[in-house]
Parts: sequence; structure tokens; C-alpha cells
Amino acid sequence: MKIEKPAAYYDEIFSKPYNSNLSCVYGMVLNTLSDRVPAEAFILEIGCGVGELGKMLIPHFPNYLGVDFSMVAIDHCRKEVSESHFALADIYDAEIYQRKAWDVVVGIEVLEHVRDREVVQLLPSGAFVLFSFPSYNSEAHLRTYSLETIQDRLNDLIEIEKIDYLEIRKNSNIFLISGQRGEG
Repeated sequence: MKIEKPAAYYDEIFSKPYNSNLSCVYGMVLNTLSDRVPAEAFILEIGCGVGELGKMLIPHFPNYLGVDFSMVAIDHCRKEVSESHFALADIYDAEIYQRKAWDVVVGIEVLEHVRDREVVQLLPSGAFVLFSFPSYNSEAHLRTYSLETIQDRLNDLIEIEKIDYLEIRKNSNIFLISGQRGEG
């Protein structure tokens, strides 16, 4: 059984030049949010890394906050993007979900690294959620996903409205799901 990687693992990754190569996913997230939520919506991104998505969202959604447990990543975000839009936080800390009435919670390439059900259970009921799920394995992934495993693991917690499928590389696919955090 795989265990979660500590913050130091990600600090080392983010201490070197980093590019996630997920711009196509980020573009879909921006389009989905632009179509779905007002510009004044409160958006929380969990596992924001070095702020690639935040950099795209902040001009359109000024009430964005990105959190990550890597101090190196957050320092990068604060220097390169914006001091006030990023915070060091543990996504298992229920307090971060209670700071504001979050309208939207986004997690791109995050849930496969953590105890996914535990994190989703912390999200505010009724929030619009956008999560990506990779179908490929990586050293830090605790699991991979298929359409079936997404539904089996999370259907009781998220009322899935839409699933998009993206091929980012040969044999490397990502599912992007959107929906409402349910009551469960």
C-alpha cells in the first residue's frame, strides 16, 4: 500500500523549475468557471502547487485563494503571482473550508495524492466542485482512476454533473469532473 508523500517531497520538486504541462486542463477549468459562476464567487483551490492555475483565474475571479502544504510552492506563488491569494495550509484541516463561504472548490491533480474521500467530506455542502483525476500512475499517486472508480469512490459525496476526458499524452488521460458537493 502506498503512503502519502510528505511536504518535503514536494518542496524538493518545486525548488527546481517546474511546469505541470496542464495548460489544456487549466483552460477547461477557466472556461467551466466562467460559464458557471459569477466573477465575485469565492474560489478555493486545494493543492495549488506553484500557482499555475491561480495565475489564470485571479484576473477573472479576484476572490480566489490557493492553498498548498509545500512552503516552497507557496513562496513561489507569493513572489510570482500574488502575496494575498495564496496560503500555506494542510488540506485535511477543516478550518480552511470554514474560513469563507466557498462557492467553488477546485483540485487539479490533487486527490490521487491524498485520502480523497476524507478530503471531499471536508468540503462545504453545496459548493460547486471541479476535480481532475488521472488514469495513469506516478510515484506520488496513491491510486489511478477510471470512470468507474471515480463514481464508486465519490458518487455518494459529489453530485457529478459533467465528466470531460482529456488525453494529455499517449496513455496519459485525465478526467475532469464538475458537480455539487452533496450532503453525504
